[in-house]
Amino acid sequence: MGLAPGDERRRRAVFQAADDIRAEGVEAVNLRTVWARVKLDHGVAGNNQTIGRYYAEWTADRCYVPAIEQSGMPKSVSTRLAKAGIELWGRRRPRPP
Repeated sequence: MGLAPGDERRRRAVFQAADDIRAEGVEAVNLRTVWARVKLDHGVAGNNQTIGRYYAEWTADRCYVPAIEQSGMPKSVSTRLAKAGIELWGRRRPRPP
């Protein structure tokens, strides 16, 4: 017995959103981020229970374990670190011989 057309659409939207978020590597894949992406990109209606069911299915299907998966450093953090490094390097004074 298959899913109803609306449920199949929600399932596909959740899987696509979770796959996209994971591939981008900027933010964690969790119910909050997937739900926000589903609403933004797919305009799919639902509730936490429905979306959560498909998110749980996605985590099992993809063997997703967020505790051991690393994501990249956010761009804003890496930019600030680079600027701080440049500033510190510019302040460096040569040591006397």
